[in-house]
Order: sequence, then structure tokens, then C-alpha cells
Amino acid sequence: MPSNNDADKTWTWTQCVADQVLDIVNLRRSTGFTIADLYKRAGFFEERFPSNRHVKEKIRQQLQKLRDLGVVGFLGNGRYLLNPQSDEVVIDFAPENLFVEEVPPTVRTVTRVIRLRNTILAIDLKRRYRYRCQVCRRTLQLPNRRYAECHHLKPLGAPHFGPDIESNLLVLCPNHHVLFDRGSLRIDPLTWSVLRFDREVKPRTLYRQPWHVIDQQYLDYHSTKIFGAL
Repeated sequence: MPSNNDADKTWTWTQCVADQVLDIVNLRRSTGFTIADLYKRAGFFEERFPSNRHVKEKIRQQLQKLRDLGVVGFLGNGRYLLNPQSDEVVIDFAPENLFVEEVPPTVRTVTRVIRLRNTILAIDLKRRYRYRCQVCRRTLQLPNRRYAECHHLKPLGAPHFGPDIESNLLVLCPNHHVLFDRGSLRIDPLTWSVLRFDREVKPRTLYRQPWHVIDQQYLDYHSTKIFGAL
């Protein structure tokens, strides 16, 4: 089994390629891009990963991973498409400027921003758990796919600044995700019981695959900083 450091390096590469793809399509205001577009950014990857001497090969490898995850599609001849049908691809429409004249019409400029709902690591973790919640062992079956969400025990954003690593992640159904986010659930690291703040429901045992090592420091952080506090 690879070490956490090896896994982090692998997923950092994939995330960086995904981030560059998002930057390209947002600049172009189009979901299409080419592998040549990424090759033009080789300097970014060389600076980010100075020990790697095969940047183009690595870019191709990571594009294949993004294809396997359903985030991008291959159109042929080096052309790709960010998959708008993927649950992970989100297109936000927001007013950028609003100009109101005394005489109609009102002119509004709308900006489209394409982003990923989850980090690449979270997307893959859901796939490896087959979109099954680690608390209730259920999955949401949509008409053409299964659905689950990922939760960072120590949240990524301010003021927590938790890491995006497998040992800080859980795969959950939407209901249990909300309960963890809002501080209604915590995990006992000794028994792996999922405990509710109101203690009205019998505890469940967290389901874990043998390869999924959850770090106690993130369980402790969630228990002391999030549980019962929101």
C-alpha cells in the first residue's frame, strides 16, 4: 500500500491538471480544450513538480484519470471536453455588472464560471466506496447514476484550513453530510461509533474500507471544534 505522502503527490498532480483545465475553459468561456493548451502550460507544472522530467507524459496520464472519473471526455485528435453532464461539474451564472439607464432596456453582463463540486481526491474516494454512505451504508440511486457526497472532518476553508487528504475525508449521503457539517454528529475514535449530539438515536458503527485510514487528529478536531458548536 502506498504511503500517504505518495498518495498526496499523485493526487496533487491530478488536481493541478484539473485546475489548469478549469482555468483554460473559463478564460475561453467554452467547455472545450486541447492537450496542446495544457502543454503550453508546461512551465507551471515544471515549477510545481521540479523532480519530474516527463511533464507531457504526466499530463496525458492525469487526463486519462479525469476521463475515468467522468470529469472530461475525449473527442479525438487531442481535443477534450469538460463533461457538463457530470455531477462534479458546476456552471455558475452570476451578474457581473448591472447598468440601469433612465430609458429601457436594462443592460446586464452575466459571467459564467465553471468549477468542480469536489476536489479530485474526493471524487475518486466516492467512486471507490461505490457512492455508499459510511454511516448508513446507503446510496442515492438517480435515474442514470449513483450519488454521494464527501465531508472533510477538518474543513478546507477559513478558519479551519484542513488538508485535502484521504485521512481527513468521509463519504456520506446528503443527510449525514449535513449532520456532520452542522455539528450534530461525531465519531468516537476508540469504538468508531457515530454519535449524535441529542443522543436520541442508537449509535451506528462507521463503515471503513481496510485501505481508508482516518487520522485521529481530524476526528479530534471535528469533535472539539465542530461537534455541538454550529
